[in-house]
Amino acid sequence: MARGEYESVSANYASEFRCLSIDGTPLDGIEKEIVYQEGLTAPIEQGAVIGTAVYRLGDKVIGSVDILAGENVESAGFSDYFSKIFAQFLL
Repeated sequence: MARGEYESVSANYASEFRCLSIDGTPLDGIEKEIVYQEGLTAPIEQGAVIGTAVYRLGDKVIGSVDILAGENVESAGFSDYFSKIFAQFLL
């Protein structure tokens, strides 16, 4: 994550994905693709949409669920950058 006090953020699904076949179509071929928003920069508020889980059956999109930030991420300050650089020298 650009310009944030953390390199990454925990994430949660906004809801469960559920699918019911009413015509007998087998659902064992469902595939999930995670698509995160590009160019996310801090600050990010807990609960903000940061991506989408897209569900497909063959070539057809059958549903999607928003992916939400699980925590607040504040913009990085000088001390955050200094700590990251210092940690690199210790490795």
